[in-house]
Amino acid sequence: MSALPTMATIPLLFGKPVNIWLGMVLAVLVVLQVLLGARVLKLPFVVHRINGFAILAIAVVHGFIGYMIWFHGWVY
Repeated sequence: MSALPTMATIPLLFGKPVNIWLGMVLAVLVVLQVLLGARVLKLPFVVHRINGFAILAIAVVHGFIGYMIWFHGWVY
């Protein structure tokens, strides 16, 4: 007796999949990181470092969800 695989669904936020929202937030954070690194926005370095950790965390979640959608059949 084999169990049927369960399909996971991606949660929606304002009618769009959460993965799309994470991608847009990630794009904004990367632009902010470039502006902070080029010293166009003159903020303390700690903001640049915290932003880098936020980019890393969001990119990992965004990438994991994208991987699961592409290779393991998660659906919207």
